[in-house]
Amino acid sequence: METKLAEAKTKHCVLLDANVVYHKLSKAKGLETRARLRAEIARKVARIRLWFHRDENTPKLVPESKDDFVSFARVTFTNGRERYLLMFR
Repeated sequence: METKLAEAKTKHCVLLDANVVYHKLSKAKGLETRARLRAEIARKVARIRLWFHRDENTPKLVPESKDDFVSFARVTFTNGRERYLLMFR
C-alpha cells in the first residue's frame, strides 16, 4: 500500500513539474495556448535588456575572443534574479 502511495506521489510531482508544462506549451501551435504561454512569461519576467554590439557601457561578460558574440540579453525576473543570454555568430 505504501509503495503505491509513493508511486502516486512521484507521478503527481512529475505532472506538476513546470518544465514539462512549458516545454509542451512552447511546442503548441494554437493561438489560445500561445497566449497563455505569453501571459505566464509576462507574469514572471520583469525586464529584458538587449545589447547588439560592444561599447564602453556594455557589461563585460566574456573576455575578448575570436568567437565574439553578436548580441546578448539580460533577463530580469520578478523575483530579482538575472540571467544572461549570449548569441554567437
